[in-house]
Amino acid sequence: MATNKNALLRYQVLERCFPDFRHKYTIDELIDKVNDRLIDLCGTEVGVHSVHDVLGDITGIDQETDGLLEEILSITK
Repeated sequence: MATNKNALLRYQVLERCFPDFRHKYTIDELIDKVNDRLIDLCGTEVGVHSVHDVLGDITGIDQETDGLLEEILSITK
């Protein structure tokens, strides 16, 4: 679960990307999407600089949805 405002915003951005079956996002594209949204909302000093952060967020989302995200990702492969 998100523990701060930025984590919650990252979750929201990622959750909007996952149902988009027309586009297979790379981790770099997901980081760019998250950073663009954080910069829009919070200013230029905030952003995701680590693949680890985004992968942790994805894992957190998957745990919250009881593995539903894993099923969605396996369908898109």
